[in-house]
Amino acid sequence: VLLSGEEIVVRDLNSTNGTFINDKQISQQALKPGQVLRLGQVEIRLENGASTPTAAAKKQISQTMPIQGGVKMDDLGDKTRVVESPFKKKSDKANKYFLYGGIALGVVIVAVFVYVITQLGGGQ
Repeated sequence: VLLSGEEIVVRDLNSTNGTFINDKQISQQALKPGQVLRLGQVEIRLENGASTPTAAAKKQISQTMPIQGGVKMDDLGDKTRVVESPFKKKSDKANKYFLYGGIALGVVIVAVFVYVITQLGGGQ
């Protein structure tokens, strides 16, 4: 998108999805007020700067309704509700196996150490 004097010029630089003005594929073209520039899935409409409310904005305002009242303390009830977590605790099996393996390895190392010491001490 380039500003050339008072004109806005759009140039496609070999894009994958192409560049379109008012649903016509272009390689380079001036963008005029009221035209829609589409880049892939994004559409941009050039306005001339006049502040006129759009029909979509009016429709959105007319659909807005005030809330009559919030939640009252009496609506909540007397009892508290226990909410269970949707996530389950991981199993500790891996940690237990790792601990047992470490203990077994430690016992084997101590046994080998004792065996080596007794062989060296008994040979003299």
